[in-house]
Amino acid sequence: MKFSYTIFFSVFASVFFLNGQDQSRNGAQLMMEGIIQQRKAKEACERQDYIMANKWFDEALTNFVNAKKAFEKDKTGREKAKEQIALIRKEKEDCRPGNKNFNTHEIGARKLKISGIVLQKSTGTGGIAGHIANMTVSNFSDKEMKLCFSNQKSCPDNSVPIGMLYIPNEEFQDYVVFGPLDFIIPPNSTFIIPVTGVCVQPDKDPVPDAARFSKPDTWILESEPSAPFSLKGVRSQNKASGIYIANALQVWPEMPGSDEAIIVESGKNRPLTAALVFDAIQKIDSTIMIMNQNGSLQRSLFESQSVISKPFIKLYCAWYYVGVLTGKPYTYDDFEQGIFAQIDPNITADPNNRMSLVSETKKFWEQVIATIRDSGVLKGNLYTNPSNSQETKLD
Repeated sequence: MKFSYTIFFSVFASVFFLNGQDQSRNGAQLMMEGIIQQRKAKEACERQDYIMANKWFDEALTNFVNAKKAFEKDKTGREKAKEQIALIRKEKEDCRPGNKNFNTHEIGARKLKISGIVLQKSTGTGGIAGHIANMTVSNFSDKEMKLCFSNQKSCPDNSVPIGMLYIPNEEFQDYVVFGPLDFIIPPNSTFIIPVTGVCVQPDKDPVPDAARFSKPDTWILESEPSAPFSLKGVRSQNKASGIYIANALQVWPEMPGSDEAIIVESGKNRPLTAALVFDAIQKIDSTIMIMNQNGSLQRSLFESQSVISKPFIKLYCAWYYVGVLTGKPYTYDDFEQGIFAQIDPNITADPNNRMSLVSETKKFWEQVIATIRDSGVLKGNLYTNPSNSQETKLD
């Protein structure tokens, strides 16, 4: 939205040259300064510097309000100032990320129900667990916010619970964000927040370092109400909904209010997938906390302390759960193959080293299965490992 100098000169001329009084001259000067500030505000908004844009809009409004007062005896000048005040207020309201009434490049930013907080974009780190992304967040309010990317129960006192986020990606893995729990963002400021979470599609690559995630208006918030899940009308093969009933499964997701064994096709019904994954991760996280406190989590070759292993146990639990949910099981063989792919082949070539690594890999996997079992997120016989024989073809 380019600034028009024609508008500037027409407004200035109408209130100054046609009304030569001292009072009108003072009002015209204020309007000239206001229009220059209005131009700067628009330019700042176009380059997505929303904090500076708000500053310039506010200064422009102050000048036009004062100009209106200066035109006390000049009806024409008073009306012109009034028109500009209304216009600037509209432009200031439109100058927000994702607002289609304004020409910004950041279409799709996510406004929250929390007053003033806008999630603008997120870029990858290449990671699959722990610090998975850097998220740009703006606080347009006049008060400091302590943001918590979890639910009310998990958030510290005096924090603003945003809830977990499910971030879908077409080319790369989907992600679930569940941290930080206490990031402080000052009023009228924009920060890049290092967010923590896990990816949930082991058959895809993670979002590369510095690459953009999907647009924020596609992200699914835990805090958003969703319709209660029902199997009513769901056939054994329901391509429209992406939900399939498969009663022959050995293990299947725990579904509130239903004993049916279902599969949700990967990438097809993300709102349902997100709701189930949010619930599963909360239960898995609580289980990991209890197991860590009672000493059930053991140290492994891969981590120096069990507490450090928590993000990775949560990751592999999420992969196991989503594998069952989507009918594409994540098995021990997949896990071992992934671990060995990250180790120098010269090390694994030695039979003694390989034997030791296999032993540690199995020990870690057993902790994943124990966590899944104790969390109650799956039904069926967890002692019979899901294998590729359980994979359901979605024709």
